[in-house]
Amino acid sequence: MSEIFNEYKPNIVFHFAAETHVDRCIGDSSSFVETNVRGTRNLLEASLKSNVSLFLQVSTDEVYGSLDEFSPSSKEGDVLNLRSPYSATKAAAEHLARSYFYTHGLPVIVTRSANNYGPFQFPEKFLPLFITHLIDGKKVPLMWSLENPGLNVRDWLDVKDNCRAI
Repeated sequence: MSEIFNEYKPNIVFHFAAETHVDRCIGDSSSFVETNVRGTRNLLEASLKSNVSLFLQVSTDEVYGSLDEFSPSSKEGDVLNLRSPYSATKAAAEHLARSYFYTHGLPVIVTRSANNYGPFQFPEKFLPLFITHLIDGKKVPLMWSLENPGLNVRDWLDVKDNCRAI
């Protein structure tokens, strides 16, 4: 990271990178810890040493836990309700980023957007999986949890809209 930051001298860091597929973190969370926590720390250190003017940490609404059909949408001040190694590593990255603000004065903003969809999304993700299954004449898999089989609520946001907002 030091070489990249030395060569390109970024003024702002937009940290979108993450391991995100919740199903994969259940069997082995090591890549989630490596990418989401250690990767964030590496970018924070490089940003601090390079005196960037802003570090924007892109997180997830999954840190608020699951919603059902009667739950109101989550709000920024809601209590975190971590339900998977994925959401735990994203929350850890958020806290680490905030600690660099309080400890080192690095300007940090954290966003917690809904699930994104868009062109070229990896086919294991929910919407591309549904679309490709339907095109191929296959049944579509329903997402479920032990608490609410088939009743989970998800919000979706076009990736271009999210990037414009950021």
